Amino acid sequence: MKLVSASIIVVFLGLILSFVAFNVVTKTSKQITVKVDPSDAFPHTDEEATRLAKALMFRTISFDDRNLIDMEEMDLFIAFLENSFPNVHKSLKRTRINEYSLLFEWQGKDSTLLPALLMAHMDVVPLGALDVWSYPAFDGRIADGFIWGRGAIDDKNNVLAILETAEVLLARGFQPQRSFIFAFGHDEEISGTSGAAFIASHLKSRGIKAEFVLDEGFAVIDGIMPGISGPVALVGTEEKGAFNMQMNLRVVGGHASMPPPSTAIGRFARAIKAVEDNPMPARITGAVRDMFDTLAPEMSLPFRTIMSNRWLFERLLLWVLTQQPTTAATVRTTRAATIISAGTKSNVLPSTINATWNVRVAPHDSVESVVENFKYYFNDPDIELTILDPLQPSPYTPMDSFGYRTIERAIRTVWPTVPVAPGLTVGNTDTRHFWEISDCILRFSPIYLHKTDVARMHGIDERIGVNVYKNNIDFYYHLIKNI
Repeated sequence: MKLVSASIIVVFLGLILSFVAFNVVTKTSKQITVKVDPSDAFPHTDEEATRLAKALMFRTISFDDRNLIDMEEMDLFIAFLENSFPNVHKSLKRTRINEYSLLFEWQGKDSTLLPALLMAHMDVVPLGALDVWSYPAFDGRIADGFIWGRGAIDDKNNVLAILETAEVLLARGFQPQRSFIFAFGHDEEISGTSGAAFIASHLKSRGIKAEFVLDEGFAVIDGIMPGISGPVALVGTEEKGAFNMQMNLRVVGGHASMPPPSTAIGRFARAIKAVEDNPMPARITGAVRDMFDTLAPEMSLPFRTIMSNRWLFERLLLWVLTQQPTTAATVRTTRAATIISAGTKSNVLPSTINATWNVRVAPHDSVESVVENFKYYFNDPDIELTILDPLQPSPYTPMDSFGYRTIERAIRTVWPTVPVAPGLTVGNTDTRHFWEISDCILRFSPIYLHKTDVARMHGIDERIGVNVYKNNIDFYYHLIKNI
């Protein structure tokens, strides 16, 4: 009997191993090949880099306190764009939305086709008080093969790259097959409520729908994906939701020499610790599922084996992913207590304690389910919660959509050896305002970055390579010409 049982186990294990090997072998690459006509290339000049460098000199900074924003700088930047791209401003319909955001409309040949909507934003984040740059952030310096300055990769490069493309094509008398809309917001860095939101409302009031919307998001990033030695181009097909939450506790204070068995701060700390000890469930769904399925054939053998057989290894994979903050954020809702305030004097028991949480909601959760989870683990009826600016996770864009396939083709045209896959955007973009404008929303910034460059985006020494910026323009050139 023992021999029979052992034989059954051996056979069973053999079947599992055979199935694992079968999946590894049969799951072939999903990457497309694009035939490129060498003669069909954008006519690059040194002026492109010079114009972007000049654009970076305008201090179009968005501050959380809107009273600090210098809107004259945005006016000057808009005037700079008008002077720099005369064909665009002569041939396309331009509308200023809510004074400072820009909407360009380029009529296509076929009015039965829905337009494509390309987005970017003109504002930038402030500098840190102690930031020391290699070159001043608003000098517009070209040096060491890079264009340096705040906004070089977030996001004036895309504003200028789109307009560079249109300027050249219009000079040739080119008219796209389908219409294009360029939407440039002026306050994306502070949620886009005065810029992109007004643009979307304007389009909605005119009954305009788009075939797809493309905004900033991922990029061609080198070193970001375990199991793949080179760069990967991730296209955001889903975006996490978000909200801030105020947590408040009010109790009777008193003298610190006569404290109760459990102080208000102790209760508050236990509630916070209970949430941190019980993170939201991790799952592989939607864009993250598509990413692993698409990239599995491109990975080295150990990773390919795991990704091709998630039916067997998914629990192990989730455990590994949740060990690091950067990867955990892709598979679960994250919650972080970021601000806390309590007492005012060392010998007085505080009567009021407040904390602020920043929450990023995974697509398999909702704002409501996360709030209920907070309440369950706080388990304190005296703790009051106030939800601020709730944003549900975005709708999901499938890989077989026209928009995704179009962006994929443009990427493979410019970077023919780079794998392309969907991804989940963990931060929020201006696309949050365009859910009613299109069912197909994508997030991709067509630039090459090493993973170490990502921190430059809102940090010190933001820059873009001169040749990288050329590829930035090439992407939009092929995108506009070929749909």
